[in-house]
Amino acid sequence: MIRVLLVFMLFGSVFITSGLLKENINQPKSYFLLISSLILLFVCFVVRKGVQKLFDSIKSRGLFYGIAVVCFLVTVHGFLQFYGIIPTYHRLFHITGTFENPAGFATVQAAMFPFVFMLCFNRENGLILRLLMFAVSILCIASVVLAGSRMGFLGICAAIVVVLAFSDTISSFFKAHRWVLIPIIIIAVSSLVILYYVKQDSADGRVFIWARCLDLIKERPLFGYGKYGFESNYMSAQAAFFRANPDSPYVMLADNVTQPFNEYLKLAVNYGLVSLTVAIALLVWIVWKLFKSDRQTKVLGLSFVASVFVMCQFSYPFMYSALWLLCFIAIAPAFYKSEKTVIIPRYVRALAASILLGVLTITLRTMYYEMKWTEISKRSDMGRANRMMPYYEDMRHIMRNNPFFMYNFAAELNGIQRYRESLVFLTECSKSWNDYNVQIMFSDNYAKMGNMDSALIACNLAYDMIPCRFEPLYRKMLIYGLSGDTVNAVRMAYEIIEKPVKVHSDQLKQMLSVAERVISQFDDD
Repeated sequence: MIRVLLVFMLFGSVFITSGLLKENINQPKSYFLLISSLILLFVCFVVRKGVQKLFDSIKSRGLFYGIAVVCFLVTVHGFLQFYGIIPTYHRLFHITGTFENPAGFATVQAAMFPFVFMLCFNRENGLILRLLMFAVSILCIASVVLAGSRMGFLGICAAIVVVLAFSDTISSFFKAHRWVLIPIIIIAVSSLVILYYVKQDSADGRVFIWARCLDLIKERPLFGYGKYGFESNYMSAQAAFFRANPDSPYVMLADNVTQPFNEYLKLAVNYGLVSLTVAIALLVWIVWKLFKSDRQTKVLGLSFVASVFVMCQFSYPFMYSALWLLCFIAIAPAFYKSEKTVIIPRYVRALAASILLGVLTITLRTMYYEMKWTEISKRSDMGRANRMMPYYEDMRHIMRNNPFFMYNFAAELNGIQRYRESLVFLTECSKSWNDYNVQIMFSDNYAKMGNMDSALIACNLAYDMIPCRFEPLYRKMLIYGLSGDTVNAVRMAYEIIEKPVKVHSDQLKQMLSVAERVISQFDDD
């Protein structure tokens, strides 16, 4: 029964989406997994041998087959998107699964892959079953390749290398034919070079982001900037770099960065090198425990860790809730020996059940307010912003620690021309989340309040954050025009006309058209 529940939890954490929440893709998955996990653990602690049954279940082949089924369904979903039979969640990508981009799809595929690939080498399975698992593995790899995710592909490759390294047949072959390692190394290095050039701009952009993260770490190396350290400080660091290096080749690659594409750097930025050291020590301890475990636990756990370790270098896999469940299934058996009976005292089980019930209550309450905020926001977008303001006011004390709520509240106040109040909430938001969009809204509020100097400062900061964007220059042109400074307005217009274009759009055409009118009307030359 527990095996079925775990497979169901994995399925939900991969496929569930809901418009009832503001972030309708990943948030529903996270809440589903968190709530179902709390309920499962609560039941396990209430039942006398529930915890032991849980650990026994995560070592069973039946659970692995369930994971293989989910992996197959995700693969089929990806192929259907690739051939245009069902839509993707991003207009620029052929395959996203039920995620916002290919990164989520590739993360869950690469994380499930070790469980499926392991079954191909289990001699207790019949030949037909092993061939089926091999087919699912091949299809899984193909879907990740078609999704264009280099991170997912490298994660799968890391898992394959570990599984094959512990295969008696493969290891014996390489011991007898060591020369085979030479072409394999050459192919591996060549593949890495090819993967770099496939999306060179993307790779260069990530290197640039990592360098700015290192700048931040140098400022606060020990304990970092706190929970939202990256979100509140990264774009300012990017702006400082471009301000000092206006001719940098990275100017055209700049964008509004929300993730550092490296879990280790994000941990160091947020919580410092002390936390990173603790995390590395924990990883070493886990690997050591896995090496001391039985063969199945060792091979599965190490291949899974290798896959996740590689993905953490280039992406943000821990943002996806399914990975946390798979981590538990792959690693927990190393800390539990099934031949021993686990006896948990009644008072410990009662205390744990009480804590879990409390956490479940808090989680349900938080989800309720997230859903309420979503409903208020939808009604506000339908032209009822003034009528929704009392509801926003009621929720601001509950959601005060959520910078995304503060930004949304500020945007709604801006939309109904309550600019001074919008600034209050936007300032609060910027303490935890300060990016290009926040500075653009600062500029808009200040300009409409008549504070042109502050509006120009915000525009300049937004432009320094992303120098390839046109909107800050366009806003500066309008601000100068409203201030009667036609000389600077014309100067901005020429800068807009002459600026290299990264992405063409209808909005850009409109900006260029207005700039041309400003030049024709006010340029005396």
